[in-house]
Amino acid sequence: MTAGDLANCCIVGGHRPPLQRESQTSCTLVQSLSQRDRAALCYSHTMKLGVSEYFDCAHFLPGHPKCGRLHGHTYKVEITIEGQVKSGMVVDFADLKEALRGVLAHYDHRSWNDFLEYPSVENVCELLSAKLKDRLLFPFTLRVWEGHGKWAETERAGSNE
Repeated sequence: MTAGDLANCCIVGGHRPPLQRESQTSCTLVQSLSQRDRAALCYSHTMKLGVSEYFDCAHFLPGHPKCGRLHGHTYKVEITIEGQVKSGMVVDFADLKEALRGVLAHYDHRSWNDFLEYPSVENVCELLSAKLKDRLLFPFTLRVWEGHGKWAETERAGSNE
């Protein structure tokens, strides 16, 4: 790694990066790091990180022989974002959880049928993904678990792409 490569590394600390991506691709180096430590901490690639949350919701699938009766599930929602490490992290987990919780709170302990004509896990996943796209500028993958062992997943580009 050359001295020029080190100058373009994204290693700083002391503040949380924003929930949105910045257009700049390099940051200021912490000058107290040795050259070996700077080289080890230089990120030339994106990184993925994620959080998960749980909430409860009822629904019925009109016309479905088994699921046509009102019933409920504990849903698990996993979101994975991808971005450049800036200020030592891609984004603070607390900020990512806050964005996810802000969307899920609207649906917790409600009926999906109040929001979707046919609330299959695929349609629930698509709805939540659309709501999260408004809150995140990062590309993300969203996986919605309907109980244990059943899930739907979708991927979205960031809202600034």
